[in-house]
Amino acid sequence: MSLEVISLQRKEFNKSRITVEPPLKAKEVAQRKNVSPATVTRWMKREIDPLPSKRNSGLVRIEVDDLEDWYQRNFL
Repeated sequence: MSLEVISLQRKEFNKSRITVEPPLKAKEVAQRKNVSPATVTRWMKREIDPLPSKRNSGLVRIEVDDLEDWYQRNFL
């Protein structure tokens, strides 16, 4: 019977390699997907599988990862 030694030390990783894109405005989503801002608004108001968005003080923000996942699910 052999025993394996497991290290409990935390592994260090380079945080500078992790890039996080800031949330996008509806207008930026429209430019990125080559549609009108009104289309993006319709996507957010859909009854079935709406585009995930967050409102903060009246401003709409859409996470890039949420946008790409949603777009792939609905259009590709």
